Amino acid sequence: MSDSAGLELALRVLREGLLLTLLVSAPVLLAMWLTGAITGALQSITQVQDHVVGFVPRLLVMLLALVLVGPHLGAQVVRFAEVVFAAVGTVR
Repeated sequence: MSDSAGLELALRVLREGLLLTLLVSAPVLLAMWLTGAITGALQSITQVQDHVVGFVPRLLVMLLALVLVGPHLGAQVVRFAEVVFAAVGTVR
């Protein structure tokens, strides 16, 4: 494999890895963002300005989201790693 092909492969792996990072983190971040917006609205309505009221629901939603979508996200990361390790053997 030529140097330009190896560089092209490295750039493609980098691009796909960054995209996978965004896709893997998106469900958890969106769930936490939505929970934060809801708890923030409730805090402003009730005028309860305690930091724990905003932190605990986000923590629980994050754990729930990881339990629900974690296996699927982990499988995607494993598939990506398998493809990358297989491709490393073709680069000289």
